Amino acid sequence: MNTYIGLIPARSGSKGIKHKNLKKIENLALVEIAVKNLKSLKKINDVFVTSDSQIILNRIMKFGGIPFKRERKFSTDKTLGNDVIKNFIIKKKIKLNTVLVYHQATSPLKNNFHISKAIDLFEKKKPLGLISCYKTDSEKLFKSFIMKKNNIKPLFDLKKSLSNRQDNNDIFIPNGAIYIFRLNKKFFQKGINFDKTIPYIMSETDTIDINSITDLNKARKLFKSKIRI
Repeated sequence: MNTYIGLIPARSGSKGIKHKNLKKIENLALVEIAVKNLKSLKKINDVFVTSDSQIILNRIMKFGGIPFKRERKFSTDKTLGNDVIKNFIIKKKIKLNTVLVYHQATSPLKNNFHISKAIDLFEKKKPLGLISCYKTDSEKLFKSFIMKKNNIKPLFDLKKSLSNRQDNNDIFIPNGAIYIFRLNKKFFQKGINFDKTIPYIMSETDTIDINSITDLNKARKLFKSKIRI
């Protein structure tokens, strides 16, 4: 039987929106919504919140979240999610083969319905990892350009840029909503490595990653319409 634990990253700083994780939708802070989503799922044993902010850590306890005080060196704009996860599993001495559900508070439109379905898929397929994604038009991606010295250049090689759509593989873009990882020996050594990782496919409109006030306002409008269990 799998042991699941939830981990929510919620540092205090943010370039786009000040105190982003404490911004409210329907009278709940983003980080509080994230805790409630995970706590509503019976399969998840404990829900931890990793943050450098004591305000955030105090707030989440009333919803059943377990605070994990994050060091400042893991709380900068340059800190990678991989570093946050590795710091947590080492400091908390998380056991081998535990399944980690990494849940970003800044994607509030995904909900307990999506997470429950993702866990079901994880248990059915038995991968080492699962990432929520949406399918996108491969032709647009492979025929994209970047700017170099005021000139546009193909993002990929010329052959790929001139290829037909039917010659390209499907493209899946992570939407930042759900990450599930089995913590094997390689994960403890290197962190996220995408070995045997499957997609949980969502609609492109199923979630939104909040990076601006515009994103936040859009999320507030859409939040009521999303299914919750």
